Amino acid sequence: MENHVLETGMQKITTHASITAKPFFEKRGYKVINEQTVELRGQLFTNFLMILFVKLSETKLSIYVTQKNF
Repeated sequence: MENHVLETGMQKITTHASITAKPFFEKRGYKVINEQTVELRGQLFTNFLMILFVKLSETKLSIYVTQKNF
C-alpha cells in the first residue's frame, strides 16, 4: 500500500474499520473521525470511519496526524 501512496501522491487514507479492526489501524496511526452504525442484511453493526494523513517526500513516506488536519 505504501508504494501505491507514493506513486499516486495521495495525502490521506481512509477506512471503515470494524470494532475488531479498530486497534489494528490505531496502532498504525489512524485516528477515528466518526463512529457509525450501518445496517447489513437486517443486522446493525458499529464501525469507525478512520483517517491517516501522509506526507510525501522524495526519499520516504512519512505518516503524520494532527488535530488541525480534521
